[in-house]
Amino acid sequence: NYTITTVSTANASLLSAALANADVLLMPEPESGTSSQFTPLAQVIQNFISSGKTAIFCGASSTQMACVLNSGVFSGTYSGNAYSGTLSVVNTSSPYTAGVPATFIGQNATYCMNISNPGKVQLVTYGLADVVSYVPLGQGKAFYLAFDYYSYTANEAKLISNILASIPN
Repeated sequence: NYTITTVSTANASLLSAALANADVLLMPEPESGTSSQFTPLAQVIQNFISSGKTAIFCGASSTQMACVLNSGVFSGTYSGNAYSGTLSVVNTSSPYTAGVPATFIGQNATYCMNISNPGKVQLVTYGLADVVSYVPLGQGKAFYLAFDYYSYTANEAKLISNILASIPN
C-alpha cells in the first residue's frame, strides 16, 4: 500500500510539511522553472534523505541540470543525451538492477550526468557517464535516473520499480 501526494512548490516550509510522513521524494524531470527555485529547497531535501529516506531524481537536460545540482544532493556536471546509445549495467549484483539486461538502448531524453560525490555507486552507465547511480547521504540514499519517463521501456520501469521495492514500509 502506498499514498501518493503531489506538491509543486519553491517554498521550503511547504515542501517540509509535504515530506513529514513520506518515505520517498520523487523529483520528475524539471522541465520548467528556474534553477534558483531549487536552492531554497536544498536543506529540506538533504535533511529528508539524511534521516533515512530515499530521493529519486529523474533526468534533466543540459538547460535544466542546474535544478538537480541546486538541490545540494549531487555534485557534478551534465554529460549528454544517451538517446539510442548502448547503456551498460555495471553492477549486476545489485537488487536495483535485478531483471535488467546487461545492455539496453537509451530512450529519448536519457540525460546522463558525471556525478562526482564521494561514495557514489554506479549501477548503469553510458561510457563513463552516470545513467543510474546513487549516493549515500546520512542514513538515506539519493538516486539519479537519467530517464524522464516520457518514453520508456520495461528496463527503465524495472529500474525504478526495483528502487521503490527496496524501500521499507
